[in-house]
Amino acid sequence: MSMEQFPVFTQKEELPTLAEEESRLLGGEVAPESELKRTPTSLSPEERAEDAERAFDAHMEAMIATHRVENAGNNGLIMRLTPNDVPEDARGMLEERGILFEEGAAVKLLKVYSPEQGKKEYEMLERAHTLVAEAPNPEELAQIPRPMLYREIAISKETREYLNQYGARLDNKVAVIMMEHVAGKDMATHLYDFILKERNYDPAVVEEMGFDEKQRLVSQALGFHAPGGNAPTEGEREFERIQVMVGNAGILMKYASDHKFQVHPANIEKIRRTAQLFHQNQLWHNDLHERNVMTKDPGDPGAGVYIIDFGSAGSRDESKSSGEMRASDETIVMRLKAIVDSTHAREREAQGLKDELLSFKGRLKSVGRWDVEYPKARALFGANPQTFLDGRFAAGSANSTELDKLIVTLDEMLEDPEVAEDKKQQITSFIRRHRESDKRGYVRKRFSYFDTRQKKDA
Repeated sequence: MSMEQFPVFTQKEELPTLAEEESRLLGGEVAPESELKRTPTSLSPEERAEDAERAFDAHMEAMIATHRVENAGNNGLIMRLTPNDVPEDARGMLEERGILFEEGAAVKLLKVYSPEQGKKEYEMLERAHTLVAEAPNPEELAQIPRPMLYREIAISKETREYLNQYGARLDNKVAVIMMEHVAGKDMATHLYDFILKERNYDPAVVEEMGFDEKQRLVSQALGFHAPGGNAPTEGEREFERIQVMVGNAGILMKYASDHKFQVHPANIEKIRRTAQLFHQNQLWHNDLHERNVMTKDPGDPGAGVYIIDFGSAGSRDESKSSGEMRASDETIVMRLKAIVDSTHAREREAQGLKDELLSFKGRLKSVGRWDVEYPKARALFGANPQTFLDGRFAAGSANSTELDKLIVTLDEMLEDPEVAEDKKQQITSFIRRHRESDKRGYVRKRFSYFDTRQKKDA
């Protein structure tokens, strides 16, 4: 699924219980459960196996017909199953196939697709998982969710209508994929959560939002552009859409780096190495963006990184050059590296500014001026804070030495126990006001010294 195809849905109606749905399915369109479980001596082993398979399919349909849909798109639906969601009979059948639902075990992910799409995804998922699992250095790679079950089952009209109300286009037969559930969030959600919290949204409210709502709020906050759609041909309109998306991604990544979003280089390297492993084995993800990379914490090298959603994966497209194919999978690496590189550059710049201003303060001390001028400045500030601040800033705007003297004086006052807390609040308000009014200029750059000292309220 593409980045735009992940709306989050909530259950819209009161659904029958799993027992009720099983009763309907087992008593109606398939043989009654009593018949499915019968084991008369007249039945051959093959017939008993067929009975068991029909019962298993009925249990699978009952689960997908009653379970909450978490995410949806044109190709299929995503659900999560906990041990409590699986009836005892169905759990036994799953355990026979090596799928364990022990207490405290990881939640399993269930995906419902059209058979053609589902089979392809499962095959690509198996291939990717095997490549990583059998690699000599799996700890240096992004992980792939473990595939557990692929099954095609016939479904009733009622089940089909229930599933298709979430936007899927499923027919009378569906593919069911069961795989390991990955804890954490996708990288795009981590980015959006960070931006919204930086813009003072309540963290608890952010956690409750669906992805579409987060994307809408971030788009508004950062001023994302929308494609005009006026190009004369479909190809030109698609090119325009891609160009706008690339531009918006640039805005997003610049904000993330400016505000020090943390992505550990080791996690980026795991994604790069894994994409490289795929390519060496003629496997291409073809949809490797921030929505398809999962982690608990992008800034923690030990948190684990997963690559998900192999619905678009396949062998190399011979109509494209190897460079074009690599770019499709490795653009995310370049975007995330840009955040890290920009953050490091800003950290070096901040350290240089800090060293420069502290050196200036040291020179004032070495000639005896600081011990005379600072107490005098503190007394003037205490007598009339606003007059002192405005006057010194006016002088500093015209003279870089006076501006640096003001900065080191304010920094000392913020640490000075003799300066009252309400007066310090006036200083932080003054810093914020002048830093924000000069977006790109010298004043903003010099006042960014206070960021390096971690005075967040400034």
